[in-house]
Amino acid sequence: MRGEEVQFFGAVAAGLAPAGRLLCQPGTHSKWARVEAARIRDFSTAMTGEIYSLLRRHSLLSEMLDGEAAVGSAFQEGVREGCKQTVLSSLFGARAAQLLNARPAGDGASFVSGLLIASDAQSQIRGVNDDVYVIGDAPLGVLYAAAIETLGGRPHLIDSAAAFVAGASKIWEVLA
Repeated sequence: MRGEEVQFFGAVAAGLAPAGRLLCQPGTHSKWARVEAARIRDFSTAMTGEIYSLLRRHSLLSEMLDGEAAVGSAFQEGVREGCKQTVLSSLFGARAAQLLNARPAGDGASFVSGLLIASDAQSQIRGVNDDVYVIGDAPLGVLYAAAIETLGGRPHLIDSAAAFVAGASKIWEVLA
């Protein structure tokens, strides 16, 4: 069992997230799960963080992604753009906006982060007011929570360390 599964299990076992709800772990490879009766019922993962990292280091967008992503108007604009399901075209549009000075120079990282996170999250949220329990810490957990809220979900942030400790403790209890 990996740390992610322990955190999912721990969040539910400790009552940090109710069983049967959507849980999200942002990261290099974001993970989404529904946990019921101490079992992961549905699970998917996406390369959201890895793609963002590749764009920051090895793409023609790298120069405009030198700042840190933060919740704000550029991030929210990226989230709304990410809902259009034209991510690849939108990424090229981000570059054009930067070259034409249509977006402030420091907003590239926030916009692209919002674009990618929205593309990831919108495929998981089933409807307006869907509760999503985000097991993650700042800054990434906060970005995911903001995107989920913009998409109509209700995010609940859970400390990842608390979820891991709860999961490991419950596993130890069961095995002892």
